[in-house]
Amino acid sequence: MIVLKTIMVCFAALNVLSMFSVWCLVLIQQCLAISTLPARNIPRADKKMQLYHHPLDLESQRVRLALEEEGVDYTSHHVNPITAKNLDSTFFKMNRHGRVPVFQNGSHIIYNTIDIIQYVLFFTTFMYH
Repeated sequence: MIVLKTIMVCFAALNVLSMFSVWCLVLIQQCLAISTLPARNIPRADKKMQLYHHPLDLESQRVRLALEEEGVDYTSHHVNPITAKNLDSTFFKMNRHGRVPVFQNGSHIIYNTIDIIQYVLFFTTFMYH
């Protein structure tokens, strides 16, 4: 928190509190909050991670790119919500809207692209590094 306050004082002294600097402060604050989480909140890789996605969906491509860049071992499940190919009741239990991508790590189910990417980055930071 001292680091965050020091940065805020520097920005105020320079009189450059623009939207970009506010965004930077929020990002720094989130990073500090993540780094101070207790060890019991770190997700565990109970089973192999599962990604339900469509190959041509842009949101799914973003998640796959993050998974591949971080070197995460996951199982890919191709789902087509338009033609209902490979859709079953278990998929709708995970995401009742039937949208892709859906990410599952044990009992953790995430279906928002940004949340999935943040989870993957958080997971790889604490588990593999």
